[in-house]
Amino acid sequence: MENKTFPQLDLELFWDDTNSAAKEYIDESPNDLLIASVERDLGYKLPDDYIALMKQHNGGIPYATYCPLPAEAEGEPEYIEIAGFFSIGRKKANALCGTSGNQLFKEAWHYPDYGVYICDCPSAGFELILLDYRQCGPDGQPSVAYVDMNNNRVIPLAPDFATFLQSLVEESELITPENDRLYQIKITEEGEFSPLLVKICRNCGIPQGEQWVRAVARQIVEEKSQFALYDDPLSWLMYDLQYMLYTFAFPKASITHYLHDYPLILAEDGEFSTNGYVPDLVSQWMETRIKEGKLLQAGKMTGQKNCLVFTTETMEQIVLQCKAIANRYDI
Repeated sequence: MENKTFPQLDLELFWDDTNSAAKEYIDESPNDLLIASVERDLGYKLPDDYIALMKQHNGGIPYATYCPLPAEAEGEPEYIEIAGFFSIGRKKANALCGTSGNQLFKEAWHYPDYGVYICDCPSAGFELILLDYRQCGPDGQPSVAYVDMNNNRVIPLAPDFATFLQSLVEESELITPENDRLYQIKITEEGEFSPLLVKICRNCGIPQGEQWVRAVARQIVEEKSQFALYDDPLSWLMYDLQYMLYTFAFPKASITHYLHDYPLILAEDGEFSTNGYVPDLVSQWMETRIKEGKLLQAGKMTGQKNCLVFTTETMEQIVLQCKAIANRYDI
């Protein structure tokens, strides 16, 4: 199937041609006379992109049935779901001019006459997808909007039909709390380390260094559903671990060096990353460890001023905690 109109879509894999789709939505390809006749009945010129799609496959149910709502739609769910695309014609009840088509929506169900309704949603008629002609007029190229009759609102979805079509995603692609958590778990287990973290793990002299870093990150995701460091015991264990490994890899590095390098370890570089950090939390962690007597000046031993190292007892505690967590996961 030639597809010049929607280059980002494989239309051969777009449609879910089930018996239900054939019964409720799919019709034969419309010719130009039928299209012109339907446009007269609707009172709107259909966009070229929509016509092109319907000539290739006139109505149906796609595999990708979820459309993201714009970020400014505050308080809304992140996605809406469509049930199917209406065909151009009159034969099918769900055609644009069918018995369950645009005339019914506007006259019996009192949907606003802002354009042409092209998709229904699995909500028994309370939500529809609209080609919105309010800005362009009946002969222009409409935008696409979501009409929610339950709450009496219209939410813009896309500037044109092609953009709307290419924004649709399958359920497996939805960014939900659950699959985002699964993605975060995968990152902690397999994500590529930053070049600096690779160097630290290679030079720290602890063979289990990478395993411990990944295991602690994995436990953080288990507890928070995301890899992020805050002011909590598990985050502080990660602060402890990365500093301990850093001082082993670079024994003469100063506090200034460490704070300069910190974003490049696992905060802002590499696939395995928290994607940002709060500098004040890092400073608070370090100041607290100094006050607790767990971080001590080591200038005399290293020949480097402003250098801090963990006490032997503190390092033993860090190692024990990391080993216990690592034993929970096959990393």
